[in-house]
Amino acid sequence: VGEGVAGEVIETGKAVMVTDLRSAGRKPAPRERAYKTNSFISYPITIGSRKVGVLNITDKTGGAAYDEVDLSLLEIIGPQLALALERAEWQERATEFELRSITDLLTALPNLRYLQERLPEELNRSKRYNHPMSFLMIDIDDFKVYNDKNGHPAGNVALQMTAHCLKEALRSADVALRYGGEEFCVLLPQTGIDEARTIAERIRQRVRTWDFPHGKSQPLGRVTISIGVSTFSESVDTAEKIMAAADRALYQAKRDGKDRVAF
Repeated sequence: VGEGVAGEVIETGKAVMVTDLRSAGRKPAPRERAYKTNSFISYPITIGSRKVGVLNITDKTGGAAYDEVDLSLLEIIGPQLALALERAEWQERATEFELRSITDLLTALPNLRYLQERLPEELNRSKRYNHPMSFLMIDIDDFKVYNDKNGHPAGNVALQMTAHCLKEALRSADVALRYGGEEFCVLLPQTGIDEARTIAERIRQRVRTWDFPHGKSQPLGRVTISIGVSTFSESVDTAEKIMAAADRALYQAKRDGKDRVAF
């Protein structure tokens, strides 16, 4: 660390994209690496202020130079890669306290702390590249009834099963999180309102058809969820606003009878 482009990237925390090493005046890579092209991207892997590492991308298929589109793709997967790398490192070396800091222990989903770091990053990418982005707030309907009738251990199992339903219904780029209590949320990068509607309905159907223990004793005859959806726009352009909009939509779904999606 500290030498060459990768050292510069880890020091500054800013990605470097070079279309041609020679014209950029950069020092060539060692010959033994046998790179086929003179274009590369060096991308910092960070979580908040924590520096995890550097991802170097070389030898683009076809031999073309890297461009802003390639960089924008890295900015989508970079935070997820950082989370995966840090989780792996924590599992090997870190304390249980560090693992708890971004992970909900009951459901194994990322927690509110991770959301508070990740959501502003996704919004900044949406602004920079004019990408859509949507956000879901999810609440298990009548969860207090479930807990009161069946006990907290059964309630914990229901929370774990709901988390499983979320993960099963989402795409690889989507991020499901436990917000707290019986509330979950989902971050949908590069997703507009129509696609968000489809995903939200898929999640809702997955939960309502899942075979929860004691589900038939619920007021609606099964375990269900209500979902509020918000989407990045000129007037909804901060983490606070997009979360507040999704929260308002969630309560609208509750007022309209639960087990539904509102926008």
